[in-house]
Amino acid sequence: MERHLSKDEEQRMYKVCEGDYSFMQLPITEIEKLKRKYGSEHAYLKQILIMALNTGMRKGEILNLTWDCVDFEKNEISALNTKNRKKNVIPMSNRLRETLIEMHEQRENNKYVFTNPWTGNKYNDIKRTFKTVCKLADVKNMRFHDLRHTAATRMVDAGIQLPVVKQILNHANIQTTMRYAHTMREQEVSAVEALANYNN
Repeated sequence: MERHLSKDEEQRMYKVCEGDYSFMQLPITEIEKLKRKYGSEHAYLKQILIMALNTGMRKGEILNLTWDCVDFEKNEISALNTKNRKKNVIPMSNRLRETLIEMHEQRENNKYVFTNPWTGNKYNDIKRTFKTVCKLADVKNMRFHDLRHTAATRMVDAGIQLPVVKQILNHANIQTTMRYAHTMREQEVSAVEALANYNN
């Protein structure tokens, strides 16, 4: 079953990545314990979350992304599809561009965009960190792949045409993309029901 990340959940996950637990409404002593326990351990995940939610890319595509696939002049990313091995060109949002520029300035000649600062190697998996951040942020039943569903749903909700969403997500056929149209349909039904019930 697909699960979509709400904006509130997204913000809580960012806060956890930043080591900010103030939203938990815990005693100061407990918050300080969390800060000591985790430090900046989860900081790198925020950039990965921004990438996922601003592109709809799969986890494998994100973790295997190299800097030569990031074109700041054209303002686009060439992502290698982990399913069909075909490249897909995705425009960068302003939020993602700012994030990547900051990362690029600190990259220390690393080939991969997301690189472990301690080992110099790319991250092979982020399952444990993602699970921990979700737990601390009180985000239940969320898989990393659900971020892709979230990005798709947000595009459809914003009125982006399905062929454009298909292109960005690099779906093989439009039928795969069509499943995200149900969200808009549900909103349309709610809208006309609101009209029917107005002043009742």
